[in-house]
Parts: sequence; structure tokens; C-alpha cells
Amino acid sequence: MTGRICLPKPGLLRSRGLLKGFTIGGFRNFDGTPQWISPLSQINIFIGSNNSGKSNILRYIATVLAPSVVPNANDRIDLKANDLPQNGRKADYIQWLLPFDSDTGEGLCGEGRRWNPSWASVTDHFKHDDEHLVATISFPRDHGPIKFESRKYPPAADMAQHDVSRMWTSLTGTSGGSFEQHWYPGVGNEIVKAAALNLQPHYIKTFRLVSTRLAEFESEYPIASADGHLIDQLSELERPNWDQQQKKEDFANLESFVRELLEDDEVSIEIASNKTHIIVNANGRHIPLEALGSGIHEVFMLAAEIVLNKNSVILLEEPETHLHPALQKKLMMFLSRQNNSQFFITTHSNAIIDAEKASVFYVDQIDNRATVTPLLTNQEKYNVCRNLGYKASDLLQSNCVIWVEGPSDRIYLNDWIAKNNSALLEGIHYSIMFYGG
Repeated sequence: MTGRICLPKPGLLRSRGLLKGFTIGGFRNFDGTPQWISPLSQINIFIGSNNSGKSNILRYIATVLAPSVVPNANDRIDLKANDLPQNGRKADYIQWLLPFDSDTGEGLCGEGRRWNPSWASVTDHFKHDDEHLVATISFPRDHGPIKFESRKYPPAADMAQHDVSRMWTSLTGTSGGSFEQHWYPGVGNEIVKAAALNLQPHYIKTFRLVSTRLAEFESEYPIASADGHLIDQLSELERPNWDQQQKKEDFANLESFVRELLEDDEVSIEIASNKTHIIVNANGRHIPLEALGSGIHEVFMLAAEIVLNKNSVILLEEPETHLHPALQKKLMMFLSRQNNSQFFITTHSNAIIDAEKASVFYVDQIDNRATVTPLLTNQEKYNVCRNLGYKASDLLQSNCVIWVEGPSDRIYLNDWIAKNNSALLEGIHYSIMFYGG
């Protein structure tokens, strides 16, 4: 079988959704030696002490990574003075991951195209692991199109040059040339093109000022500006134009979350006709959102920003601010349902890092150099929480604890509880803990 390499097209890769991993280096307290941050999930959490470098990761995604991996990027990326690495050495390349599986490659290639098994020696050279290829570009790059720069030169000894040549010809539709100047870097460039991503970062910073347009609450909340308030954007979701009726689904998503927060399936929300406030209708009462208290108010505003910026990379700093642990867990459950966005979150909260199906990373600073370590097991998470000063009594906050022998018992119990009372949620109303053996 011969034909084009089974690399996902950029559009196909973007439709699959998520950034899978990237390197960071030469940025603030990250020195010039790039470190991998992977494997990434829909929700990615960074925990560590103050000044360890957690927020610098979010800044890096917004100001360096996102503009670098965009298709057909041409502009030079220059670091601002306050973003320069503390040791003065910049990183000279950026890498990120391209999902790849030769077994399913034919489906990615499209009808009538086939994977050539002899090319495996070429793609193996560019692999990060069994499921991903590495895309590499120089940084800061010169003016002009992005260019591949190998971090594994010279190539592997078992990578036959004729395979590289044939693969390059199939990918580019050209022939001739030489191994060092055309074939090898040409394949690398095609991997970079296939890995291109249209990341749309939306940064929600720690210092969130929840503003109001109601005079009654001006002593409690900052006064909102005349234009561009969140209420104006929510009003467009509640009552969209005739050709944008799909926006109503986003408003219904937000309304469902408010019901979950207040534990009342009859609650509804609406925007006042003068767009000065959000009305919460509950138990026959009609009250402004501000009257529900700062915690509910803030978690609602966070959720509203996320709904309004779907199909984005959400960079969220310390969502636990002003939130009770139960509200933190409800917020994380809400995030897990927003399948159209990817989240990068910094936190000090043990309630946040317990989010189901999240990738958790520990950020530490050693000798003025930030390090990032994935926490893959519960024991690793426990050790980090202990290093940060948490005690066992801090970690266990639950209305009810059910002790079971192992994970299979948890599956059956959750199923039984859901069938008897679907309103009861693990992590909110009860916790399941393992005693083992």
C-alpha cells in the first residue's frame, strides 16, 4: 500500500479539539531549557505555592504559544521586557503535539489514500509517544513562514533516506532535492502544518471585579461601565436575532447551572428590560442576582464568561476565590460539561484538583527555576497537598462518607444512588473513600 502520509489536516485536527501537550521555556521564571507540559486533557490544573510560576504558564499560552501555533503564522514573536527569562537565556524552539496513529491513519487521510508501512521509520523519529508526533518551530522565529527546526538531528540511523524522499514527495508533490536541505526538513514542515491550531485564549484573571448597574448595590460592588457589560452579552443569548436562535441553548445551559447552584429545578433567570440587572426567579420571588450573595454572584459570572467564550482556550486563575468548597466542586462539574472549550486553571484548592478526568500538574520553583511535574496518581496529589500545608481534616469536607473496599464498589454504589435519587451528587452530597483489602 502506498500513497499520502496519514497526517490529520489542520481543519480536522482543530475539530478534534484539544491541545495535547507543549513545551515551555525561556519565559519569566522558566529557564531556556524547554519542559514538556503533557499529557493534557479538557481540564488542566496547575497547583503550587505562591510565586512558583503557575500564572506564568497561562501567560505563556496566551502570549507565546497561541500566536505561534496558528496556521500560516508569519509574525515574529518578541517577548516583552517583563516576560524575559530571569536567567537571561531565551528558548530557541517551541514544540507541541500532533495526535497520530498509523493504525487509524487511513481514515484521517481521506478516501483513496493509503499509509505506506515503510514510512514508519520516518514518523517514529518524530514521535513523542505512541499516540503523538512532535511539531517543532524555531523561536523567536525570523520574519516569514514558520519553519521546521529539528531537535533530533542527525536523524535516526534506521531512517532510510529513500523513505524520507518518497514521503516528502508524496506530501509536497515535488521531487529532486537533497536529504539535509529538502527531504528531512520538508517532512518536518509538513508535520508543523498538520499540527497547526487556531487557539482562541480567553484569560480570566484572579482579580475579578464583579460590577453592578443597580444603585442599591453600589456599596457592595464596583459600578459597571456604560457599555460592554456582561449583561449586554447575556441579553443577546436570551433574546437573539432570528438568524441566531442557537444562542438560546447557551442561555439555557447557564440557567441550568443556576438551578444546580441553588438546588432548585424550578429556578429561572432573565435579563431586565433596561439591562441593569439579572433577575433570578425562585420560590415565587423575583430578586436581582446581587442579592444572592457574593459567592453565588461570582460563580455565576465565571460560568457566564465561559458560556460566552465557548470554542476557546479558557485561562482561569484561582477560581476558588470567594467560593465555598461545594461551590468550587459545582463549578468544576460545570466546566467538565463544556466540551467545546479547553481549560487551564491555576489553584491552591484541594477541592479543585479533585476534579474528575482532569490533568493535574505541580509547579515548583527550585533555585529560581520553575519546574512542572504531572501528578498521575492520587498518592502524588496527596503528597503535594501535604507539602502545601493541607491536613487530613482539611481534605475531607463532606456531608456523608461511604467507605468501600475498592473502585468497582464505587461504580455500583453510584449507579444505585443515581437510580434512587438523581439529585444526589458525589463530591457535593457525599464522598466515597476506599479502605482497600
